Formats: sequence, structure tokens, C-alpha cells
Amino acid sequence: MLSSLIWIKIYQYQARPELTIGQDNGSLFVTHLGEPFSANALSGLVCKYIDKADIGTCGSCHLFHHTCATLMLESGTDISFIQALLGHAILDTTSIYTQISIRQLKDINTMTHPAKAERGGNLGDNEQSMGS
Repeated sequence: MLSSLIWIKIYQYQARPELTIGQDNGSLFVTHLGEPFSANALSGLVCKYIDKADIGTCGSCHLFHHTCATLMLESGTDISFIQALLGHAILDTTSIYTQISIRQLKDINTMTHPAKAERGGNLGDNEQSMGS
């Protein structure tokens, strides 16, 4: 399976030059007319494809933006890196993503808390010594 980076390189060197005949301002993604995508145009296109996919949600580029940041945070990425990636001037703007991960933190805490391991281990040890 080809990685996303390979597909972007294929687009960049094969398809994009055919779209940017004439003036090229260097934008990576361009419309079928060779013009750079505006934020609204790209979001509209993404929204249309999400709707066509019939996945039970609506959204736009912000949906991907939000999902990417949340998944990175849940995978352990430092929040200051996510802040820089998203272009947030202040950490408070990025910290909204930490609220989403509270549920996951509670689940992980429940599964891995040392007290749970001690209770389980002690219980097993006591049962073994009582049976001996």
C-alpha cells in the first residue's frame, strides 16, 4: 500500500503541472482551474464528499483538523507540538483537545492503576497461600 506522501508526490509531479498551466503561485493543492483552493472552497468540497460517503456525520476540513489533533494527543504527542502544528497562538486554544481525551484517560487509569494490580496480585497470592 502506498503511503500518503507517495500519493502527494505523484500528484505534485504528474497531475498538478497539468493543472497549473500559466501562472503558478506555488500552492500545493489547486482547483481544476489551476487556482489555489480558498479555505471555504476546500471545506465545501470536503463537506460534499463526507455527505456522499454517508458516514452519519457532517463536517468540513475542520472535522479532519479536529480529529487529527485529538488522535495525536491520544497517541501521546506533546500538546505544545500540536499547538505549533495547528498554528494556535496560545496554548488555551489547543487545550480544548485535552477535554476530549479525559474519557480515554479515565479508561486507561481504570485498566492500569497500580492499586488494581496490587488488589489482583494480593488476592491471588492470598488464595494460593490459603490453598497450600
